[in-house]
Amino acid sequence: MERSVLETRAKGNYSAEQAWRDSCTKDTCPLNLSYWGYLPSVPANALFAALFGISLLGFVTASIVSRKFLGFSIAMISGSILEVLGYAGRIVSFSNPFNQNGFLIQIVCLTIGKLHPLFP
Repeated sequence: MERSVLETRAKGNYSAEQAWRDSCTKDTCPLNLSYWGYLPSVPANALFAALFGISLLGFVTASIVSRKFLGFSIAMISGSILEVLGYAGRIVSFSNPFNQNGFLIQIVCLTIGKLHPLFP
């Protein structure tokens, strides 16, 4: 099965590769052909989601107490929300690392979440 996937990639037939990934599970296909090439760790990703969740609560509390929703507060709150969503996407992908939805959630949210506070 692995050889046919590599041949599909070489030919550039991405719809066939997507159809193949949709039929894969952890039990039926090797993990090195998943989006990550490994199985995302639930404890590590849950820890990071919790830490960013705590920082989100801190930023919301500080914004409410100071009664100032400045660019800094808005940027940090929205960046923290994106980080929590990104790590949640990785946790969801533990059950099926071949599912594109979890991968896209984590790649978009974690990338933008780190950059968003830089550009309020």
